[in-house]
Amino acid sequence: MHAPQLHQVDVWTSHEGLVLDYEEGLTRRDSLTGRLVRLLGAHALDRRAHAAAGRRARASSSRACTTRSASRSGPTATPRSVLELCREAEPGCASRAADAHRPDGRRAARARLLPPLLRAVRDAEQPVVWACDPMHANIFRTASGIKTRSFDAIMDEVVAFFAVCRAEDVWPGGVHLEFTGEDVTECLGGSAAVLEEELTTRYETLCDPRLNARQSLDLAFRVAELMRR
Repeated sequence: MHAPQLHQVDVWTSHEGLVLDYEEGLTRRDSLTGRLVRLLGAHALDRRAHAAAGRRARASSSRACTTRSASRSGPTATPRSVLELCREAEPGCASRAADAHRPDGRRAARARLLPPLLRAVRDAEQPVVWACDPMHANIFRTASGIKTRSFDAIMDEVVAFFAVCRAEDVWPGGVHLEFTGEDVTECLGGSAAVLEEELTTRYETLCDPRLNARQSLDLAFRVAELMRR
């Protein structure tokens, strides 16, 4: 069969603009408008490093570019602050919903804090893509001091994100993950059933723990099921 949907997919990418020399090399100026446009780096650039870019007045400063940028919304975000981010990032942005640990529990916090943000942006008709970041706030250390994550906690966060988006009639547009195709033992659980005592077997990351190949496939298939629903 020659149906394109069976042989190709559209992939939209995002990354953190941390290496300014790299981002500057991917920045181009529109010959018609004279404005800076980032054409090659990513479809959306994470704005966490943008303040530094602005301070150094580099060509990679996000505020001078028309490329869509990604912003993170945590537990202190309000409908007003999120709308301000959206308007600042026009003509479009990707907003990651990422809440930190809270005394009343993560699931309860999501159910209480995220819906007002989704409603405010939806009602204001802001062109955003809501993406879930289930990785960063789910890091913890074992009794022996190894930094890790739980596959079940990551998956619970993704499931809750889809549920809240569907309840508010908002499309769940993306998931931010840290993973590798290698058979590492950096995150607990999944069908690989990585145990705490097995973490040191192939713990190879120099930064944050990543899902291994089997855990990544587990999550991908379960996200596909959520999308079909």
